[in-house]
Amino acid sequence: MSEEKPKHISYTQMNMYRKCPRQWEYRYIKGLKRPPGGAMIVGGASHEGIEEDMREKRKTGRNLRSSQVVDAFLASFDRKVDTEGEIVWDEKEPEPVAKDRGAAALEYYHRQRAFELDPILIEQKFEMTFGEYTVRGVIDLGETDGSLVDFKTGSRKRPASIIHQDQQLILYQMAKPDTTEIRMEVMLRYKTKEDFQVLARKPATQTEIKIVKEDLIDTTNAMKRGRCFRTDPTNWWCSEKWCGYYDRCRKFKGKSKSK
Repeated sequence: MSEEKPKHISYTQMNMYRKCPRQWEYRYIKGLKRPPGGAMIVGGASHEGIEEDMREKRKTGRNLRSSQVVDAFLASFDRKVDTEGEIVWDEKEPEPVAKDRGAAALEYYHRQRAFELDPILIEQKFEMTFGEYTVRGVIDLGETDGSLVDFKTGSRKRPASIIHQDQQLILYQMAKPDTTEIRMEVMLRYKTKEDFQVLARKPATQTEIKIVKEDLIDTTNAMKRGRCFRTDPTNWWCSEKWCGYYDRCRKFKGKSKSK
């Protein structure tokens, strides 16, 4: 078990630290891995399906057939399930349901939307320095007109305000300063209908970028100093359902007594 602090971090790590420094310590300092959730498997497989399609379009100018994109999703899904072994599936969306809904959501998105995308950058890696850490990230898609696209999956629509609040998107713009538009495109896994969501915004202002830089530097400096306290237990993510470390961190034996 490693106690050494990582030299390179991702925005995902920083976001975890912001939500709960103790959770970040368990995962990235102590190296205590927990089984991934089913949504992560669906999301990763969906990204691989879209990535194959965009690489084909970048190379030939034509999209793959929707059936080919779904085949890529299914192959990736099965591979991830085999590799991970233990996965935490939602009781309302067990493995076969998640697989079917994920495939249907991707197929609908691809048929209705993918032909409009004009890729030039696909899964573009970047590095930036904040405080004492090098932050690594990956831009899902960059288009020829300067737009940046972040692909998401989910079972519900995001609030419209999220496109202006998500600092990860501004980080992508900082890595690609000639950005003309930022979009979040969400493939939705619904039980009874097919849908997707596109949220767009203009590039962040210099004031917004300055705030994000300050926030990221403050976060990475706190991480470097090892300030790994527990989050407020009233936060919704501080529970057995949403935190794989809850039994180690917060769950105490014994029953409360009422007077």
